Amino acid sequence: MRIKLTLKSTQQNVVVPINYQYPLSAAIYKILNIAEPQFAELLHSKGYPTQHNRRFKFFTFSKLFFKFPPNIKENVFVMKKNEAPQLLISSPLDESFVQNFVTGIFISQEFPIGLKNVCHTTFMVETVETLPEPDYGTEVKCSALAPISVSAKSENKQPDYLRALDNRLSNAIRDNLIWKYKTLNETEPKDNDLTFEIDKDYVIKRGGEERVSKLIKIKEGDAKETRIKAFVAPFKLTGSKDLIKLAYDCGIGEKNSLGFGMFEVT
Repeated sequence: MRIKLTLKSTQQNVVVPINYQYPLSAAIYKILNIAEPQFAELLHSKGYPTQHNRRFKFFTFSKLFFKFPPNIKENVFVMKKNEAPQLLISSPLDESFVQNFVTGIFISQEFPIGLKNVCHTTFMVETVETLPEPDYGTEVKCSALAPISVSAKSENKQPDYLRALDNRLSNAIRDNLIWKYKTLNETEPKDNDLTFEIDKDYVIKRGGEERVSKLIKIKEGDAKETRIKAFVAPFKLTGSKDLIKLAYDCGIGEKNSLGFGMFEVT
């Protein structure tokens, strides 16, 4: 299920960090904690473990959508007066995640976005809207609503982040979705065929892989700061409808609960 939040600030100077993915994720956990602390703690600290030593959180969220282009000052976005940014949040866990999140929203009616030593703004939640699901087929064209991060194993055990035209992308995305499906449903998908195809013409028109690449800082300025490489480009998914639906609900690729991998069907 996918929901859309419209936020409104009561503060005069409205700013959010440029690297807002981690603050947004933290805000989501805080809201879940208001409604169901035990579930929020379980999701945050443990998630859903797999046989491959990975832990899935089974939710994702989009970038912030601004009505007016914000100004950039140092490492923050400075928003225009009367700005009402929108945010999409999605999860296949309708009863546990989505219902608890919506309950938490109605209790607190606040959505804080802040980063230590950078800035802090508390937004009021003006509206909450449930979005209809798209018609899934065995072939869908998709537009990224958040950066996409995919990595492969490397010899030094550090993540080898794949760029937009890497020929390993399709298999890595397929394998990741199969792991997610097995973890969520405790069974193999009936159809495990899936192909990811980037829009190469778009990448070329934008000036190549470097121009569609993103470097996102998590816990910016903290001793535990990490940097995640990603890309933003349209793509096509072909194959299993179940895997495509799961990708839509919880995000494609990795780091979904940190705001990576959300897309819309176009």
